[in-house]
Amino acid sequence: MKGSSFLCVLSIVCILTACEEKDSNKRPSIQITSHEDNETIYRTKADTITVDVSDADGTVDKVMYYIDDAEWAEGDPGYCWYNNDSATHAATYGALYNFYAMETTNICPEGWHVPTDAEYMILEMALGMSEVEANNSNWRGTDEGGKIKEAGTAHWESPNTGATNESGFTLLPAGSRGTNGTYDYLGISTNLWTSTTSTNVTQAWIRVIVFEKSNIYRTNPFKRAGRSIRCLKD
Repeated sequence: MKGSSFLCVLSIVCILTACEEKDSNKRPSIQITSHEDNETIYRTKADTITVDVSDADGTVDKVMYYIDDAEWAEGDPGYCWYNNDSATHAATYGALYNFYAMETTNICPEGWHVPTDAEYMILEMALGMSEVEANNSNWRGTDEGGKIKEAGTAHWESPNTGATNESGFTLLPAGSRGTNGTYDYLGISTNLWTSTTSTNVTQAWIRVIVFEKSNIYRTNPFKRAGRSIRCLKD
């Protein structure tokens, strides 16, 4: 069982390198066009932008890039950069997605997927959390969150409690975007979507890791919020 858990944690830790290690010609191709004039534009334009995502088999899906708070709150499939500022935040933290973007598009590269709630539990248990705790909601465990956080305060606010990154996961505090469109918590916390819908179909399970704690929070907020995604190899 220990060997199995060790292999599972190695696989899940590979989440952090999903985009860096995939051959660039196998990544989803993205064309960004204005929904008004159909001309290619920058992601930072104050407008709603249609994004065509083509996966390896040629399937084309559409995701919307939202800047306007009211449009974001409507809950169509979408993603955004923190504070609508890709130049500052994209390279370090990546995008924030609502859950509907995962349901309607191929967010991860070919051969990868967004982890389920159960797959995150496997990672947590491999890092030392009990099975009973892993299945609970709210704050669980002791130091498992610290084991996946980037150490130090280059990105996390002080004190970044318990951060050792001994797993190699190197989690960064990307913040989040609320259901009303507001941005919060850059440097303070990160929220990771699972692909698992809760008993309320408008909600889904996530993990929350914060700067002042070393354990991990499990909850099921509304799908319209913007949160980070890590991809797990199939």
